[in-house]
Amino acid sequence: MTQDPPRMISVLSSTNGCVGFLRSAGPRGFQAYDAAGQLLGLFQDKQAAIETITAPNSTGDTNGNIA
Repeated sequence: MTQDPPRMISVLSSTNGCVGFLRSAGPRGFQAYDAAGQLLGLFQDKQAAIETITAPNSTGDTNGNIA
């Protein structure tokens, strides 16, 4: 039986819309992606992945938003 690949879950901001995506990596944790679909990293827990996606970058925008 074939399993479907893990689905990407949108991470939304109340002011900026979609700021990234979250994907389960099974027992390894969670993968975080910016709004452009670039991998930000692998995290052991979901909250750490979400915080990385929503953290302000050096320009003050959240990850994935183009200034």
